[in-house]
Amino acid sequence: MLFVEANEIVPNLWQGSFPQPGGNVRASGFKLLVLCAVELQRDPSDYPGVEVLNAPNYDHIDHKLNAEDERIALDAGLRVEQAVRAGQKTLVTCRAGMNRSGFVTGIALHLLFGWDGDSIIRLIRKKRPMRNGHRPLSNADFTAALRKLTSHPTALPGGWQQSASGVLFPV
Repeated sequence: MLFVEANEIVPNLWQGSFPQPGGNVRASGFKLLVLCAVELQRDPSDYPGVEVLNAPNYDHIDHKLNAEDERIALDAGLRVEQAVRAGQKTLVTCRAGMNRSGFVTGIALHLLFGWDGDSIIRLIRKKRPMRNGHRPLSNADFTAALRKLTSHPTALPGGWQQSASGVLFPV
């Protein structure tokens, strides 16, 4: 049962809005929680029984994505990749679960599967529906950064297979 607002992008990788502190993240089965909203960074003790990664970033028209922002997102994406490969159910969040979380999720998808940026953006937009009139990855800086990613072959996590249409399933 899911006690947080989130959508599964690929097996064990979920994207959602900021979860209230307490046990709902753990009760939903998550092992890793990534908090991407700079204004919503929390102490790990606020989410008992879950590893919390603070990956603060901005989603504001007046704030241009810079090298430090990209480094924070890449570091978070690397940790998400490791968790998903290890079979840990992972939740990547920001305030609404649309842009900053989508940026980190996109990086993790590239690291996991080697997909190009346009494919990643399409998948996230398909799996994460609009909320309050906002669509996922509407931040032009984040989409431009993801579109720079080119596809490269990579191995799928152990125990998973990909169909010709790109759907992942356990074997």
